[in-house]
Amino acid sequence: MLLVAARHELIRLAFEYGVAGELAQQYHTAVWHSVVQSLEYLGNNQFARLSAEGPAIRGCQHALFHLDIDKLLCALLVTDSLEGYPTDRAFSRWHWKREKQETARTGVVPGYYLPFNSTTQPLFVMYTILTFSALAVYGGAVLSTRVLPHWVGWLAIVYGLLGLVSAGFVGGNVPPLVHYLLPMVMGILLLLQQSQLPIGNHHEEASTAASPAPVAGGKQ
Repeated sequence: MLLVAARHELIRLAFEYGVAGELAQQYHTAVWHSVVQSLEYLGNNQFARLSAEGPAIRGCQHALFHLDIDKLLCALLVTDSLEGYPTDRAFSRWHWKREKQETARTGVVPGYYLPFNSTTQPLFVMYTILTFSALAVYGGAVLSTRVLPHWVGWLAIVYGLLGLVSAGFVGGNVPPLVHYLLPMVMGILLLLQQSQLPIGNHHEEASTAASPAPVAGGKQ
């Protein structure tokens, strides 16, 4: 409670001296810097900044960060712009039922919804392209090993290329199950191969690895 009271007094003083907007902006900048720094510690460096399509939302920004080698992570930060902040009390009630009724009556969604919604489709299209591309590359890797039959590698390549072509025709609106169908099949095949390996093979490999190599001119 003391922390809440101290925060409220700080915001009230910012309104009193006319620097509430500056306080909100500086707070947002500090939090975003912490987000970027934390992700960089994990090796997720920033890929690109994203700009909202449509009316800009105060206290909102988002960007793409690298995740693994074939994925991107979207970080979205929204902080309070302090608009309409009640300086006469530390606690107040959010009238979400009234806003819900207003939306149902007018048929107009809040202004902050459209910029958020406009980013989902481009991100999903990008995810679809990266997923099918990675699957085709993974099929090529399978062809260079004997972990799985080569027909699985060729199937992954064809499946990934067909997925890219179909994504172009439907604008990236591919059902999520299609992304994971072939990887699940490959995982099942790997599990079946592992379960069918005879136990004696494991002991022979272990004994071979443990036996000392002969030394020239010496005695065993």
